[in-house]
Amino acid sequence: SKEQNLDELYDEVIAELLDVFVSPSAVKF
Repeated sequence: SKEQNLDELYDEVIAELLDVFVSPSAVKF
């Protein structure tokens, strides 16, 4: 249902955000 779709969407968004924040951090440090 809609709730499951939102959960999957959040999971994807969080994963992308983590990649965005972790990658630059790894490069800087």
